[in-house]
Order: sequence, then C-alpha cells, then structure tokens
Amino acid sequence: MLQDIGDPLSRMPWPPTPEGLLSGSIKPIEDSGIDVYAYGIYHAGGCTHDSKVYQKIGDHIAVMYEASGLQMYEGVKRLTEQGYDPLQIMCEGAHAAGKDFFLRMRMNDLHDRVGRYIKRRSTH
Repeated sequence: MLQDIGDPLSRMPWPPTPEGLLSGSIKPIEDSGIDVYAYGIYHAGGCTHDSKVYQKIGDHIAVMYEASGLQMYEGVKRLTEQGYDPLQIMCEGAHAAGKDFFLRMRMNDLHDRVGRYIKRRSTH
C-alpha cells in the first residue's frame, strides 16, 4: 500500500493535465508490487478535489507563502475549471493500472498551516 497526500498536485508537470496528474501519482507504481493507492483527500485546510460541500485547498487563504501549496491550489483550480476532478482522475487511473484505490483523511492535517499562511487583516 502506498499512502499519499496532496503531493501529486505538486509533483505533476505544469500546466496541469489529467495525464500529468497521473504521472505524479499512479504511473510511478504501475509496474511495482504496490497494489493499493491510498490518497489523502484533505491537505492544509482544504480538499484536493472538486468537492461540492467543502472548501478546496487555498480557497480560504488571502496570502499564500509556500510554493507547493500554491501549486496544489492552482492545480486543483485549473483541472476543475477544465471539467476534471483530480480525485476521479487518480481513482480511474489506479483502477486502469490494476490497483485498488482508497481515500484517507488525516485528522491532524492542520499541522503545516501554522506559520506558513497569513491572512490579510483589514486596518479599517
């Protein structure tokens, strides 16, 4: 089993495409002994897919100081604007590669938000 977080969104080539997302997630394990890909759907205060009920990564942050967070945010945003859902791309890619696909959620995944993101405060 390989457990992954939102990093495929920062490992994929730019600009974001479904093929690029698979190259940063499923493709490296296609011919390996890994038979399960477990993907973390929540990262740094937001989800990394096209959720109808929860904010996407970065949507609530006025100023982002970390390049990988910005790349994840832009990756999700651009893929969803093109009509793709990153979660669906990876799920279908895993199944096409003969891998089981599981969702996972870390309960402490706010650990990397403190000190890295600063919200702008109004002075009015």
